[in-house]
Amino acid sequence: MIIPSKKSHGKLLIISGTSAGAGKDTLLKLFLKKHPDWVHPPSTTTRPPRFGETEGVDYFFIDKQTFEDKLRRDEFLEVDFHAGNWYGTLQKPIQDLLDTNAKLVLRKDVNGSIELKNKIPQAIVVFIDVERPEVLEQRIRQRDLDSEAEIQARLKLAQQEQALKKHFDHVVINHHNRPEEALATIEKAVGL
Repeated sequence: MIIPSKKSHGKLLIISGTSAGAGKDTLLKLFLKKHPDWVHPPSTTTRPPRFGETEGVDYFFIDKQTFEDKLRRDEFLEVDFHAGNWYGTLQKPIQDLLDTNAKLVLRKDVNGSIELKNKIPQAIVVFIDVERPEVLEQRIRQRDLDSEAEIQARLKLAQQEQALKKHFDHVVINHHNRPEEALATIEKAVGL
């Protein structure tokens, strides 16, 4: 558990939601554009960079052995293994930023968000949802990135993730084509 030091007045906002289609990335970008004083520390992963991703901005890209060494030394606040790669949030950068009164925003999967909330109770965790299940499916299909089997797997996972939203401080509905409304609700949740 990270306990803020007496001098720490930093804030931590964690944006989460179903693994695809809720609009987490869109809302994160809108939030950071409107609030440039907030910091978005990158996660660490063993997967290679995708086109357009930058080391230290999008992720810290490390090899599997280095990740596993850090995992054994208990350097992560949360980790996840999926699609053949490790992903995790390093503890030291988060602790250091909170101790300097920084305002942080992270985008995490549902399980990672719950794990972070357990370790950093002062964090504000927000579950991004859609108004109806059909909207989620429509958004996933419009991305045109997944096979039908992958779409069905994502929809099944989304149902499981929906069941966990009761563990979040706030549930924000991201209505189709109205992300500014969801952003305003997130801002209200963190006192902006």
